Order: sequence, then C-alpha cells, then structure tokens
Amino acid sequence: MKKYTFPVAALLLATLMFFPACSENDPEPAAQDTASQSGGSVTPDPGPTPDPGPTPDPSAFSWSYDAENKRLTITGRAIPDYPNAESQPWYEHKANISEVILPTEGFDSIGSYAFYETNVETIILPDGLTYIGDYAFSKCNKLKNIKLPYFLKTVGVGVFRSAMALETVEMSGSSLKTIPENFCRDCYFLNLFTMPTSITKIDRYAFYGCSRLANVNTSRQPYDKFYMPTTLKRIGSHAFCFCRSLTEVKIDNGSDVIVDTLAFQGCDKLATVTLSKVAKLDSMAFAFCGALTSVTLNNNLTSVGKYAFYKDTVLTEVKSTLALKSIEKSAFYDCKKLAKFTFSNSLRQIGPYAFCGCTNLLKDDGILTIPEGVTKIETSSFYGCRYITQLNLPSTLTAIGVNGFYGFIYLTKVYCDATTPPTVGSAAFNAMGGTETTRSLKVPSTAVTAYKNNEGWTKYFDTSVITGR
Repeated sequence: MKKYTFPVAALLLATLMFFPACSENDPEPAAQDTASQSGGSVTPDPGPTPDPGPTPDPSAFSWSYDAENKRLTITGRAIPDYPNAESQPWYEHKANISEVILPTEGFDSIGSYAFYETNVETIILPDGLTYIGDYAFSKCNKLKNIKLPYFLKTVGVGVFRSAMALETVEMSGSSLKTIPENFCRDCYFLNLFTMPTSITKIDRYAFYGCSRLANVNTSRQPYDKFYMPTTLKRIGSHAFCFCRSLTEVKIDNGSDVIVDTLAFQGCDKLATVTLSKVAKLDSMAFAFCGALTSVTLNNNLTSVGKYAFYKDTVLTEVKSTLALKSIEKSAFYDCKKLAKFTFSNSLRQIGPYAFCGCTNLLKDDGILTIPEGVTKIETSSFYGCRYITQLNLPSTLTAIGVNGFYGFIYLTKVYCDATTPPTVGSAAFNAMGGTETTRSLKVPSTAVTAYKNNEGWTKYFDTSVITGR
C-alpha cells in the first residue's frame, strides 16, 4: 500500500509555496485573502457571516493520503482556511480522494476551500464540529449525502455550491440560525433538505437552481413538502429561484416573515402558496410560476410587491389579506385566469398595470368595487378586465390614468361617489360596453352638473345618462 504522510514543517512550507491568487477563469468568488502569519498561526477570512468561527492553528493538524484506498485521513483539531483550492495541502490528490476520515473527538473546524473540487464520496462530520468555511465542499461532484452536526455554529458561503451529485442535506439536528448565501446553489440533484428548527434566515441564492428540490422541511414535519420553522424571519432574494420541482410553499409559521425579491421566481411546478405568516412580499417573489393556481395571503401583509405574481398565467384565486394597503406595479400582470380576488377596505394604492391582462377578473359576479381611500387608478391598472359589468368608484378618487379601465367590453354601469369629477386619462374607458346613450353613470346628486360639464366623462357618457343617486 502506497501512503503519503506529511509532517507539520512540510505543511507550512507547502502553504507558502501554494499561495497564488485564484485564476481569472475561476467561476467561484474566491475567499478574500486576509491571511497573515504571526507566531506560526493563520487567521482565517471570516467571510460575510457575523460569526467568524474559530482561528485554527495549522500546526494543530496533520494529514496522510492512502493512494490504494483513495483515503485522506486528518488528525488533530482543525483544518485552516485556504484562500483558494490550489492552496490545499492535498491538492495534487484531489481528483483521486474518495473518502475523508476526520477525528471523531476534539475536531472543530473545516476551513474555506478545504475540499473544494475534490471527488470525495464519503465523509462523516464529527459531533464537535462548529465551523465550516466558504466553499469547503463546493464542486464535490461525487458527494451524495451529508449530515451537519448539532454544535455547528458557522457555515460560510457556497459550502455545497455546484456539488452536482448531492441528493440530501440533513441539518435537522443542528442549532444553526442562518442558511448562508449560495449554500446549495446549482445542486441540480438535491431532492431533500431537512432544516433545523432554529433557522431565522435563508440567505440569498441558498438553493438557486436546485431544479429537483421537492422537499424542504424540518424533522418535526417530515411529510410536508415545504414547511418552515416558527423561528423563520426572512427568505432572501433568489433563495429558491428555479427550484422547478417544488409543488407547494407553506409559510404558516414564524412571525412577520419577509420574502425577498425573486425568492421563488421560475418555480414552474409550484401549484399552491400559503403565506399565512408573511408580512412583506417583495418584487417578483413568485413571478413566472406557471403552474400556480391558488394563493392565500396573510392578514399582516400590507403590500404585494412589484411583479410579485407576474405572468402566473393559471392563477385562479387569491385569498386576500384584510390588511392589504398596496398592490404595486404589475403585481398580477397577465394572470389571465385570475377570477377571484378580494379588494379589502384597507387598500389605498393600486399600481400601474397591477391587474393588466387579467381577462377573467371577477368573472363570476362582474362587479368591481374600488375601496374608499384609493385616490388614483394608475396607467393600465385594470387594462383588459373584460368581464366587469359594473364599476363602483370611491368618493376619494381624484384621477383615472391612461388606459385605466380599457377593454371593459361588458361594462355599462358606473357608480362614482366623488363629488368632484376625477380627471380621466386618454383611453381610460375605451372599448367599454354599450354606447354613450345606453350606459349609465350615477354620481352624487350635488355633482351631476359638474360631471355633465366634464369632457373626460361626457366622452363616454351622454349627459342624458348621467344622473344623481
């Protein structure tokens, strides 16, 4: 059996010899080189995480490689951070390493880039492990399963990024609070992620592009396909973007959870979304979810962000929040099958293009009531909502924007409670039903004359059909 053993002195010499910056062609962002030598110790780059973890002494470990069995054995307390993969002491063996043996006791750190792009298939992380550095297992393309231990406190960015064969990540026994940035990004075969019940944040791009990820849950709810712990506070931007195998998202735990930009964009098998504990829904959070049919919003949710459900073309029902104050630009743009939506009395703003292209909106009863407090219908807010037959406008309304109610081809009855006629933008009621003499406009009795003298309104309603109520 051929075996390589490297003493501490040789390790220090190798570290100095293999310290080049990352290649310009390296697709992964290299950990920033802040290492310094003082008294034989190396201070690791803490990365963007709030807890920098321990400061391992490179003299505290040694390693040996068994070429016959393709086994790398580590002894000692910690593997230090490396600035890049080329600085690994075992770099020349990386393509052949199949198994890594770590100490079962007294070992607490795996540094940045420690096993980056190795072919490790088997590794058991010891219970005492508290720190894993940036990109430690990134591009380990033969690693299929990994279990993270309870005492783990700090995990760097991109730890498993592009580990193409990874199928399961078990963290349910861990006390970790944050799933870091790029954690399992582009792990195309990842199917199951079991998270700790202590998690407060899933950082940006954590599971971006995990196209086979179908199950995200905790050990307490192993049968739910997507279950968040009560501690959750935030899901970062792009966190589950293009997770094409997710079929449901249920965020009914936690408190005032924030769902950031593009968090679930492109999850094209996602059918149902329950956001019972979500306080903020940011832009494009569920855009291009082509199978989404039903959404339930939280009573604490006050705003639906820009493009939040953009082009979710089979969405049929939104169970709206009673606290909703703002529907921002293009929030439900081109949701062609959206038929059921509750416009709560708390609503104050409806953004441009908010329901543009929602051709089946309120199809069942045909009555659209804009709540009191709304002051303006923005450009194309309800463009093409063709099944509306009756429109009720509030006393607070001051303006209707360009194309605001364009294409209401069955609309013949309008009730407007504003005592001062709202300004009417160009084409605001173009292509509405009936004719100028067969439609009806009901306004406050004290305002009839004002409406009859307003060209914006008489363009669509003959003075004979403008009456008081």
